[in-house]
Amino acid sequence: MLAQRILERGSQGKDVKEIQQILLSMGYDLGEAGVDGTFSPQTEAAVKNFQADINLQYPEATVIIDGQVDHQTWFFLKKSRS
Repeated sequence: MLAQRILERGSQGKDVKEIQQILLSMGYDLGEAGVDGTFSPQTEAAVKNFQADINLQYPEATVIIDGQVDHQTWFFLKKSRS
């Protein structure tokens, strides 16, 4: 799935929806659209906030705060979900 592609603003589909569901369940704000499967500016902001929080929680991870969901960000999203 995400091993082959990066999700970013403008991406759409079930992968984006899954990311949004995880972020929302952890309390990140997705704006009025919520979980809609579209990687909006609000989703990007939520991902950036998540990435910053990961760097605080796991300083050795050095996640780049770019608002994109690559394999490293996806790893921590899945880890946070379990």
